[in-house]
Amino acid sequence: MKIIEKSEFDQLITKGRGRTTPIRSALLTLQPGQAVVIHKKDWKVKYTPFSIATQIERKHGVTFKKVSLADGSGWAIQRV
Repeated sequence: MKIIEKSEFDQLITKGRGRTTPIRSALLTLQPGQAVVIHKKDWKVKYTPFSIATQIERKHGVTFKKVSLADGSGWAIQRV
């Protein structure tokens, strides 16, 4: 157990009730201009992270810039 300050608590990526993934939680907490890079070695499911970002765009009214990395090693998603 570790006691943390309020500023550290505010930076934690948390998940709500129900099923969710760490990537979805990270995308929901992004501020405009922030981005997340997802490496293929960390991605274990058949679909790409773009589908999660698109679902969040439709449900929550935010916009993401979604790109694949040039070397094919993963994806980058930036909140616009």
